Amino acid sequence: MCSIAAYAGALPAAREIAESLSHMAYRGYDSAGLSVWDGRRANTVKVMGTDLSGNDMTGRAGIGQTRWATHGANDIINANPQVSGDAVAVVMNGTVSNYYEIKADLEARGCRFISDNDTECVAHVAGEARGDMRAIMETVQGRFSCIILYNGRLGCIRRGPSLSIGKAKDGMHVASDTMAFSTRADMVYHMANDTYAYVDHATCRPYGSDGRPIAFRYERVAPEVATPRVDSAISHTEAELLDGSRLLAGLECGWRVPDGDVVITGSGSSYHAALLAEHLMRLAGRRVEAFPACEYASHPPTKDATTLVAISQSGETGDVLRAVESYSGADIVSVTNNTRSSLAAMSGRTIPLGCGPEIGVAATKSFMAQAGIIMAAAGMPYGGGQMPDPGAIHSTVIDMVSGAPDIYILGSGIQRVAALEGALKLKELLYAHAEGMYAGEFKHGPLAMLENGTPVIILDAFGDSADTIQEVMARGGHAIVMSGDARPPYGTHVKIDVSGGVQDVFMREVWLLQMLAIRAAAAARRNVDRPRNLAKCVTV
Repeated sequence: MCSIAAYAGALPAAREIAESLSHMAYRGYDSAGLSVWDGRRANTVKVMGTDLSGNDMTGRAGIGQTRWATHGANDIINANPQVSGDAVAVVMNGTVSNYYEIKADLEARGCRFISDNDTECVAHVAGEARGDMRAIMETVQGRFSCIILYNGRLGCIRRGPSLSIGKAKDGMHVASDTMAFSTRADMVYHMANDTYAYVDHATCRPYGSDGRPIAFRYERVAPEVATPRVDSAISHTEAELLDGSRLLAGLECGWRVPDGDVVITGSGSSYHAALLAEHLMRLAGRRVEAFPACEYASHPPTKDATTLVAISQSGETGDVLRAVESYSGADIVSVTNNTRSSLAAMSGRTIPLGCGPEIGVAATKSFMAQAGIIMAAAGMPYGGGQMPDPGAIHSTVIDMVSGAPDIYILGSGIQRVAALEGALKLKELLYAHAEGMYAGEFKHGPLAMLENGTPVIILDAFGDSADTIQEVMARGGHAIVMSGDARPPYGTHVKIDVSGGVQDVFMREVWLLQMLAIRAAAAARRNVDRPRNLAKCVTV
């Protein structure tokens, strides 16, 4: 949701923190800010967007954040860091659940709030507590991690989203993600949940919520780098999708979906991976239920599951964590790209995605890895082979889609899951109204929405959608047919390899639909890597 970072050491803090934040901007890019201690006070600078270059702040200790707005409007006043006087500055990832109670109490005692951002209440509490992390933890409730700069000293609290401390030759780093400092600090300590720590230029002192010191060891960490862009003209998102077939070729999964009642949950693309599991297990004669994480806690599945499988790229998705917390069964399995995440800590077994950092906000290679693991776990592994030639998404199709206000994607069986994922990517990247649905359902209502020239993408890999294609064309829609035919006698064609099993065809369809969304968004001059209003890691 947000990225937070800190540094204390021999180097200019503003430069080090800005460098850390640049590696995590995909987690939030509404605004950014720094607070650096100059020996007398915390100097603070904030900007809209993420460009923190050009500041002349001096000091050897400080904090910073890139923000995804949740509490308070997306403006400079609500940007972080939030301060209390000259001595205190705070950055936070997450939300304070008792924010209004704390604010009312402080205001009744004469404290003046400037912003509508919940981080500000942490700053005022930190000031009253004189930087005592344990006292702050006892007052502030919610799911959050924060870094506090108090009179030049750093304090960290983890109560939910991950927070790691890195040790380098020239100082100490703190960040939401080790990718922020992994090229500069080769030793890392991952803070446990419900703990706090004090950090100075050379040491880290962690404590449990009861105030007792925690014995710990640093772990050696290898540098984490993003997928390289062979062509600098393409987005990180497209480079990561192009990397998908390589990941699938080397994918290993020693886990199988267990017997018994299994529920699989996730959010966004991860929920689509859960739907894929449900469909594949049905083909294998097993009943597995996919359930959206956002509904799990308040409207749980009708049956009591013996195993809950939770899918989350970041391992910090708020809805997924709440679903796991509300689960009363014994067996929790997580599928995540972050084996040090909150989700992994709550699980009896963790299946790593192993796809490496994903810079683009929209899930591409991480979804491919999720789908590949699900296929292997269901006993129907991906058969290998290269993904389609990107040229299959020709300019005619891109032109049709890039300017369309409404787009529909239709598929039957497992292809409906591909349709849902393709529609999500078009919403995220192109900002178009896009719907994925069963092909047979289109005539039962959605057909009324069809305007002359509305693009309707029909996933017809198995040649069973001729009637649907004719219905679309009869009503003036523009049929874009994704099939294995050399060239069907109707609509605009996108050729796809239909060899292998249904799972292999599914993967190629998803790959082409994601590539279409990326290239249509680029043609429409959207920011493909940083779509508006979104963030990579949604912890709320």
